[in-house]
Amino acid sequence: MLTLVKRGPRMNKDAFCKAFCDGLRWEKVPAGHLVTTPFRLRDGDPIQFYVIETAPRSRKYRIEDDGTSVSALKASGLDLAREQRLSAYDTMLAEYGIQRDGDTLALRTSSLPEKELPGAALKFVALLLRIQDLQLMAPRIVHSTSGKTQSRRWTRSSS
Repeated sequence: MLTLVKRGPRMNKDAFCKAFCDGLRWEKVPAGHLVTTPFRLRDGDPIQFYVIETAPRSRKYRIEDDGTSVSALKASGLDLAREQRLSAYDTMLAEYGIQRDGDTLALRTSSLPEKELPGAALKFVALLLRIQDLQLMAPRIVHSTSGKTQSRRWTRSSS
């Protein structure tokens, strides 16, 4: 006799929405709104970004970070001036339609109508998560041995 077994839990959209939204915070700040997401950076801090109205009562907004994404890359030892790394970085920004401010290091979207903000915010967070992966291209490689973290620089030998 063949017995059919129900596989896995019943999918529930509301449960997925709750998981994504429970860690989301929306806070009014002088520049606009600070959005804190449930996603974490390597250092444990949450991914955050700002939603800023581009002109008073325009109902058009831009999404931007505070420049810490690029600062974290530089702090990890990643030299974005190297052609291959800068090319990878610029390719990612172009793929997501994001502009970078060379002075403040901030990343930002173009001006968007309010109805496009939710989708643009998801793409912006996805980009910030991908940018973290560029840290893996940094010259320092971190190893964990016996619970101790060691950092060393790999160099090519001439042998």
